[in-house]
Amino acid sequence: MLLLKFFGIMDLYSAAVMVLVQTGAAPWRIIITAAAWLLLKGWVFRGEPASMIDTAIGVYHLLMFFLPVPVLTFVFAGYLVIKGVLSLF
Repeated sequence: MLLLKFFGIMDLYSAAVMVLVQTGAAPWRIIITAAAWLLLKGWVFRGEPASMIDTAIGVYHLLMFFLPVPVLTFVFAGYLVIKGVLSLF
């Protein structure tokens, strides 16, 4: 139960980092931390559809250094917020 809540909090953290990157307010270490978290979670739970999406979002986190796409950012951030909030309850 505690692990599920931790995953939810980290999903919310990753969504917040995505929005901060879009506004240009996130340092690169925080971006890499959020990307590494999503890639690690996607690798550990590989085979699950949600984990594949987490991996894709983690890769997008890294690509945001070069080309942040606002529409994708807010779609992915919205997905992470929904997933994070649902796992907290």
